Amino acid sequence: MNPSNKSLTPPKVNAWEEKIKKRKEKMEAERLKSQAPAPTPAPPEVITPKTQSTKPPSQPTASKPQPKPTPPQTATPQPPQEISLISTLQELQDPQVVELLTTMKKIVIIAKQEKTQGEKAIELSGTLTALPLKSTNWKDINSNSPDIIAIQETFLRPCFTFNFPNYSSYRNDRLTHRGGGTAILVKNSIAHHSINIYTNVVEVTAIEIEGPTGNITICSLYRPPASATKNFIQDLSKIFSNRTQCLTVGDFNAKHRTWNLNRPNNTPGTALFNYARANGLVISVPTDPTIIPAQ
Repeated sequence: MNPSNKSLTPPKVNAWEEKIKKRKEKMEAERLKSQAPAPTPAPPEVITPKTQSTKPPSQPTASKPQPKPTPPQTATPQPPQEISLISTLQELQDPQVVELLTTMKKIVIIAKQEKTQGEKAIELSGTLTALPLKSTNWKDINSNSPDIIAIQETFLRPCFTFNFPNYSSYRNDRLTHRGGGTAILVKNSIAHHSINIYTNVVEVTAIEIEGPTGNITICSLYRPPASATKNFIQDLSKIFSNRTQCLTVGDFNAKHRTWNLNRPNNTPGTALFNYARANGLVISVPTDPTIIPAQ
């Protein structure tokens, strides 16, 4: 019961007041630290050169001769004008550039002709449509109006459109590399339909003319010069088998004295001659040159 023997209980501490107190002490320490003067930098060290002694050297040393500097070798550059001229001439010899320049020349010739604007537009549309074609004479098409036109080496790509007024067009483009390609144009007034003949080496586009006595197969064929002769004969068998009326027109790249009097025989020409004689086929060769010279 003696009050002096009682243990004193510590006062209760408020946690929020302690946090506020510590935050104020921290802010006060940062303020004093920012107001403290910055330490002055130490003066830079001054290096004084050593004084040379006036005493003569005891043993004179001979100075070594310094090698003469060699002048830098500069290569004589080729004049830039000569380089650009050579590169330009090489680019002009590219087949695609030559083909485009030929087409532009045709456009100029059409523009200077004494014809009506409508006739010029028709001829010009045929020239622009046949931009990738090599030797198709569109003027003869307009004047002669053939029923069927077989074309080889069209040089067409899927991005090119190939249409002609009053004709239905069928084509097989070469998709592997430049060149090749076959096409057939047939008048819309002729009853026909296209057919697919799957070959190994030759490129062919085929249609069938629907007639009262049976269908007539028309093929536009191109044989690449480097293709194998054995596969060439196999492809011909696929085209002529089970077809009683079949006409195959094109560039066979086959030479024989029977139809090339002044040219020696080659292997495809001999094989074609033997195949036609064995199967009762008729080879018809035009008397005019098969290559139209550039004008």
